[in-house]
Amino acid sequence: MYKINFQKIITEEINNFDFLNNDTNVKYQEYIDLLNNEELQKQFICDSLLRQNNKIKIIETTNASIGGDFESSYDEMNNITIEYGLNIEYLYDSNKDPIKLALEFNSSNISVTASGESDSGDYNTPPSGNAWFNYINWEDIEISLFSDDGEELKFLAFEKAPINIKNLFIREYVSGFISTETTMDIRDNINKSAISQFC
Repeated sequence: MYKINFQKIITEEINNFDFLNNDTNVKYQEYIDLLNNEELQKQFICDSLLRQNNKIKIIETTNASIGGDFESSYDEMNNITIEYGLNIEYLYDSNKDPIKLALEFNSSNISVTASGESDSGDYNTPPSGNAWFNYINWEDIEISLFSDDGEELKFLAFEKAPINIKNLFIREYVSGFISTETTMDIRDNINKSAISQFC
């Protein structure tokens, strides 16, 4: 009786032993393969454009900085710079756990134009003004996709997407940050009709 139990215990331990972390490596490779899957990437782009907030959760912001001449008078403004990173959880399948990914948006020269209005005031009223972006060249912003441990991946679905979809996707993630940091609204005319054709 003792021998049988002892053999059973040894057999169970051998079967449960993860030789050379093979289980961990297999799970990680499945995760990378999933992030590299072009269909999943396209679904992520569409869920972002359709504002599926129940599927996409921004966990934290990283590398957030903005520069350029946005502090100049609005009629002299012509470029901004940006570094903006996001760690994201994406629920691609309601029957599975969300996956983690990271997006990085970078540009050292984004072409912009701005408009505004100003009131020089008078004896009883102080000067006031308001400025906004009426054009941002979203194509000047580079985007990179990363796994949650920093491995850069090929964002094939984004690369193959039409220009308008690329611009809308970048705008979706970056416009709020630009507005907040510059204290300027974005009033560019951007065509959203392409979303229904792409998604």
